[in-house]
Amino acid sequence: MDFSTPWKNTDQILIVEGEEFHVHRCMLSLWSQVFDRMFHSHFMEKTSERIELKMKKKNEVRGMLEVMYDRTKQITDENFQFLLELADEYQIEELKHQCVQYLNKADKMGIKSTKYLATVYRFNLTKTVEACIKEIASVPIGVMEKDTGYQELWDDLKNKILTTRLRNLESETNNQKTIMNSFSKYLYETANEGFCRILREQGLEETVFSRCPLEENHKDKLIGQNFDINCKTCRTRVMQLPKQLTVESKFIHHFMEQIVNTTECDDRDLFQGLTKEFDKL
Repeated sequence: MDFSTPWKNTDQILIVEGEEFHVHRCMLSLWSQVFDRMFHSHFMEKTSERIELKMKKKNEVRGMLEVMYDRTKQITDENFQFLLELADEYQIEELKHQCVQYLNKADKMGIKSTKYLATVYRFNLTKTVEACIKEIASVPIGVMEKDTGYQELWDDLKNKILTTRLRNLESETNNQKTIMNSFSKYLYETANEGFCRILREQGLEETVFSRCPLEENHKDKLIGQNFDINCKTCRTRVMQLPKQLTVESKFIHHFMEQIVNTTECDDRDLFQGLTKEFDKL
């Protein structure tokens, strides 16, 4: 739209960076509480046909007026920030609402959220802030460090992002720990069943899985009542299992050695391979 000359009974001129914008008082009053007070109070603007908007940019004011006069004008990545700032300053609630709607629907996947976060945080748009922080926290550290938008964020926002990331990692680690503990328990129970069978066949039933002298101290009885992987005595008894067994028994012994020596259950390939081999017996 062209605001540079009078049109359709315009009755007010806004001056921004020396450029004139011919507008209607009724339109500005309808949209903005600030302009409405200017035109209907004891401010000198009440009777002035020319109002200078200092410290404003003409392109941004033009963008604001275009939204007011043209209902089809869209909020975009290029104008949402300055429109939100003008809407906040001039108390233009409808314009602010449109900006918030745009931000809620905008593509904020991953690192893209950095271009929105500072603005929505400044205007206290809590839900959008949380959504942006959640997305950025899911991005690899290397990607964050290379992103200009992330580098320009305030330190308190970076702290919120990193705190959220740490919480996510902690939650993921705990979930993985639960999964691997369950898998470890399955392996121990399976090994116990196979061991007991082989030991009975070899006459060595009391060698490993006889009751541990420290059984009362067992906290995590992964195999019945007499074996605890955290018990030093139980671990030693497994390692001392006689090697003079059948081929099948030797494999079971090697299987248990691998489990006992694996203090962190994070080698899925090892466990999956051992499980498949054990199932063949």
